[in-house]
Amino acid sequence: MACHALISANSGELKSPRLDLIRRVFWHCSIMETYLNLELEIPLTGLDKLEGKVGLPDFSGPFCEADYLGNQESRFQEHFASQIVLRQLSVGFHDTMRDATGPTAAPMPFPPPDRQTQPSEGSNPVITTINHLAYQLDQWRALLPVHLRWSDGQASAFSTPIPDLFTQGGMYPPQQMQAMFTADISSPSAPYPYATDVQVAMLRTRYYYTKYLLYRPAIYKALHHTNMLSTDDAKAVAECLKASLKWPIIMAPTCHRKRLVPCLFFWTQNLLGVLILLHLSQQVPVLSNIRARFCDNTFDMDATDTVNLSIAWIRDLKDVDATAEWCWNVLRGMYRLDD
Repeated sequence: MACHALISANSGELKSPRLDLIRRVFWHCSIMETYLNLELEIPLTGLDKLEGKVGLPDFSGPFCEADYLGNQESRFQEHFASQIVLRQLSVGFHDTMRDATGPTAAPMPFPPPDRQTQPSEGSNPVITTINHLAYQLDQWRALLPVHLRWSDGQASAFSTPIPDLFTQGGMYPPQQMQAMFTADISSPSAPYPYATDVQVAMLRTRYYYTKYLLYRPAIYKALHHTNMLSTDDAKAVAECLKASLKWPIIMAPTCHRKRLVPCLFFWTQNLLGVLILLHLSQQVPVLSNIRARFCDNTFDMDATDTVNLSIAWIRDLKDVDATAEWCWNVLRGMYRLDD
């Protein structure tokens, strides 16, 4: 609301020397508001209607030399622009899925559970739509600047090829060259300058989070319409499970810098959802069968790491954050946790 008031109440700010800084504040707020709306249905404040008026940041504002060098070495401008594009894609995905599945969030255009008609492979328009949107998401990742790219199965690794600034003599310690993030949160890790690990972790995590959301309707069908599950549906369930694994923000060193992660309660409640899903994937026969058949040999190990990392995240926050405390109380019985 403060950002909305800053722009609406004083149009002169958009002609002031602070314009580019205001644009960056605006888009940061817009990104956060969008994800809160898509996930929690928290009402929008109207920032989305000001996008054309505000415009995109061009990072032309005045900088001191230290800020300029930091922005250049951390690729801050490229990270920020990529987050804006991903946010716009997410809004488009949400609108497309709403049109494909109906006006409400939970009910899907699936037949009633008691219908015995066998599904025909490749006939599910919802899965077709999801796969098309997932392809667009992968295209977004493929078109990232080379210094921001990563490949599946290497979400914890440095971008390939490793840019000069990552090599010995650059900004990163040589001992951290093997991986940018690690599931071993007990090992000492030097924080990255300019909070680069937080920037990279947020970008990659939002990619996997968006993919997780795209395929999540298949989980609903698997649980509520098991008799209508096709091979394509089962593959979509597997994609959702795989997209929930080892988000970089819950790995070291970023998990030790939670104060720099915007909107912690948003990620905490999503990690609760991941923990519930992974628990169900072991307890519910249809999900456990899909997990065994369509997920690769590394899935079980990665799932165990994800469970441990997510529990550690919530455990670390439960004494200072009400959302984490509530999540912890839910998880205590499910995972038999001790305080």
